[in-house]
Amino acid sequence: MVGELKTIILVVTVIILIIVKITGAYQVKSNRKHRTNLLSKLKSVPIVLDTIKIDGLHWTENRAVDVYDNELYPNQSSSYIEPATSDYHKQKDIIKFKSNLIIPITYMGQTYNFKTTLPIEHTIVRMKFYVKKTMPIYIVNATPDSVQFLIDFTFMDIPMLSVKTTPYFTKKD
Repeated sequence: MVGELKTIILVVTVIILIIVKITGAYQVKSNRKHRTNLLSKLKSVPIVLDTIKIDGLHWTENRAVDVYDNELYPNQSSSYIEPATSDYHKQKDIIKFKSNLIIPITYMGQTYNFKTTLPIEHTIVRMKFYVKKTMPIYIVNATPDSVQFLIDFTFMDIPMLSVKTTPYFTKKD
């Protein structure tokens, strides 16, 4: 009786986990399709990725990590346990990366320089750009006096990157 109950609980748990995984994958696919549909309706200008200036930074930070070397962040509840009294914390040097990009966007005969930062090592950014060659820059809001662009970085297949919106640029006469 107890063995059968454990088996039933295990089967139900596995089924729930499978449903959650399938639902999550469907949601990602649905979001990607929705984003692609929205972007296809916008006017775009092509940009050659070789024209983007990329400067990379590397630095080391000494951070609290758990027993599996996962970085702990100050807002996590597990970060408030004292390191001296717990086996869950230790300090470790973690290498951080950042790539500064200056993206020249040419629209209607004028060039606008958009500066942004990606939390990725610069050689990875360069490789992804080399493979892609060109990408569209979407015009989100264009008024007689200003223009705003949308840059889709999802082609890089990095979960923390998606779409970046530029600030409004004043059109020059």
